[in-house]
Amino acid sequence: MNHSKHRVNESTTRYCPECNADWRGAQIPEKTRHHYAANDGYFSRLIGVEIPGGYDGVDHWLCPDCKATFKRF
Repeated sequence: MNHSKHRVNESTTRYCPECNADWRGAQIPEKTRHHYAANDGYFSRLIGVEIPGGYDGVDHWLCPDCKATFKRF
């Protein structure tokens, strides 16, 4: 898989480095916000991709707009 040259930190990167799309989603409702780790109170549109049989967790990120992929580590 060809990944973008950029690495993405899901906690601090708000815009896609390739297409500049805003990855901030809808606001998390105040009454349920304590269930989420999001520090800014918003859902993320960034898609985490797992590879079956590989690392047990998100291996890389996918932009929902331009479909560019970004290494997590």
